[in-house]
Order: sequence, then C-alpha cells, then structure tokens
Amino acid sequence: MTDAPRVVGTPARIPAGGRLLLTPGPVAVAPSVRQAVARTDLGHREVVTRRCLAEVRRKLASLCGGADQYTSVLLTGSGTAALEAVLCSVTPADAELLVVSNGRFGDRLEQIAAVHKLRCATLRLPVGRAVDPVAVQQALDARPTVTHVAMVQHETSLGVLNPVPAIARIVRAAGPEFIVDGISSIGAEQLDLAHDPVDWLVGSANKCIEALAGLSFVCARPERFESLAAIGPRSFYLDLHQHYLAQQRNDAPLFTPAVQLLLALDEALALALDEGVPARSARYAAHSEQVRDGLSRRGLRLLVPVPDRSSSVTAFEVPPPLTAARLCDAMSAAGVVIYPASSVTQEVAIVATMGQLTTEDVKRFFLVLDETLAALSPSGVCRDASRLEAGVH
Repeated sequence: MTDAPRVVGTPARIPAGGRLLLTPGPVAVAPSVRQAVARTDLGHREVVTRRCLAEVRRKLASLCGGADQYTSVLLTGSGTAALEAVLCSVTPADAELLVVSNGRFGDRLEQIAAVHKLRCATLRLPVGRAVDPVAVQQALDARPTVTHVAMVQHETSLGVLNPVPAIARIVRAAGPEFIVDGISSIGAEQLDLAHDPVDWLVGSANKCIEALAGLSFVCARPERFESLAAIGPRSFYLDLHQHYLAQQRNDAPLFTPAVQLLLALDEALALALDEGVPARSARYAAHSEQVRDGLSRRGLRLLVPVPDRSSSVTAFEVPPPLTAARLCDAMSAAGVVIYPASSVTQEVAIVATMGQLTTEDVKRFFLVLDETLAALSPSGVCRDASRLEAGVH
C-alpha cells in the first residue's frame, strides 16, 4: 500500500476567462514574449547568452533615445534594485542629494538614500499633482551645494506624469547630476536622452516595455559609468561600476542573471521599437480614456486633474462604505486585477492600461466592476450600470 501524495497547497482558482491585469506592472504581454521564456535552456556563460545581453543593452539605449551616445547596464531584480544601484553607486561621500517627491515612489528614493546614509533633502510637493518646475528651480537656488537630484517621471501611486524634460533642463543649468526613475514611463511617455539632459535613467522590464518581471536597467553615457571608478562601492551586488565593466568589456553578466527573462526582454524590446513610443503611448491613452469616461459616467470621482495625468494609470475614489482593498479583492476573485492606491488617506483604486490590452478587456473591467459594486455596495451605486454599455461608447 502506498501513501497518498502529500498536498503542499491549493492553487488559487483561475477564472474561466483568465486573469486580466490592469496594474502598473506586471502587465499582459504578447504571446511571443511569453513563448520566449520556454524557447530553450541556456547557461549564462554561453556565447548566445552573451550576444543576447549585448543586443538587449543596445535596444534599451535605443528605446530611451540614446542610440550610440548612451549605453545600458542590466540587473536581475526589480526596478527598485536598479534605483538602489544608482543611488549607492553614483554618489560620493561628499554628495548632497535632493529628492523631489509627490507620491509613494518619490518617497522611496528618500528611503533608499536613508539606508545608505546619504546626505539628503526632500522637496515634498502635493500628492496627485504634477511637480511644478518652478518649485524645483527655487529649491536648487536655495541649496547651491546640491550635487544630485532624483525624482520619478511617472508617479504610478496615482497616475501623475511629472514634466521631467522641463525639469531636466533646470537641473542641467544648475549643475547637479540628474537621476530619473523612469520605471513606469520608459516605452510610453515622452523622454528622449538625445534631447532631455538626464544623467542616470532607471527602468524596468515589466511596465511599458511589456516584458516579464525580474529585470531592470540603468541607462547613461559610457563616460558616466567609467567615472564611477573613483567612487568606492557601498554594495557588493549592486555595485553599478562592476556590472558595467563586466557587461561593457566582456559582454558578460557580473553574476548569474535571469537568462530566460533576458530572452523575453529581447523579444519585448523588438516589439516596442517596432511600435514606437508615440504609438504605444497613444494606444495606452485611448484605453485610459475609455476607462476614465466609464468611471465618470458611473459617478466615480477621478483624483488627478487632466493636465497632470499619465497615458496609462487612472485613480478613482471608491464609493463609501466600501474600502479599496475590499473592492480590489472582490474583483481579483472574479479575474480582474486592480490595486488599491497607497499615497492617499481616502479609499482610492488605480487602473492601469499598460500592456497588451484591447477594448474588449476594458468592457470586461466594467462588467466586473458593475457586478462587484452592485454586490458589495448597500447604497446601490451602479446598480443600473447595465444601461451604461460597459463604460465604452
């Protein structure tokens, strides 16, 4: 008699229609990107892997507008890993950092700086509003000893797009190096390294590039990476200079990377470059407008003013007495994934249109939203939503 197999755990139920990710990463990816992961088993020291690494680095620089003037360094880890690599690698002992924050992810820059005991001041601006370039200019005028400025371009905690190109010119004129978190903007928002003076640009694979989670990168001029030799490392794994030397001189990773994710990123970058940033931004924006129109017609308040909105993330107030967490959990159980917002005290949820989405996906979102609100809200919000054509004209 044999023992019954041990049950380790019960997998979560996947709804019949599959899961619909309406989140600012991870996102729905193209079938060819998903298939790339299963293409073959590869070792990280093989010639084909090294060639793929070199090609991915080239494509990343091109997507960021850098072409031959810039290069990129790839890291295995989330976008936060690349942010930390930059902040702890490019700031010498006498550096003075100014963090510009208008949300949760701007605050994260400050938190990383604190961990590495960097001298840091924070310009904290209103959440849910785009950063005012004048405020940055005034902060730099008041602190002439600042050597580095760091900020987020797309503050996805509420879907605010900050005017990085304009601020980049202000920072360049003042003299500090400019560090930009482009994790949720690269591939879909305006930022061109050939014209916008950003010194260090940080990105991630699993947002607007539409690859899989687990890889991040830093894009800069080669001479910037070379200059890091004069700065002692604060981290072993996140030593940006050592990663650069290994990848630039040997076409090899410094440590074992996520090889299969590298193959998927290579495919996603080919698709992104073929579509182009303006077209991808327009695709995201068209779906966002459908989302915003449908939410407004249901009487759900949008938090970010029109001029400050990104092309791909929308924040809306959840009607009381519901909480955002309860709404999101219920929708997730029905196969549609959205997130509660984390930068505000009121109950707010965010919907993202990054990734391979269609108008039918937007209709499905509203179908599940209407059913969930009708089931959970005693006030009857959206109980007659069947007359709203699923939020899409």
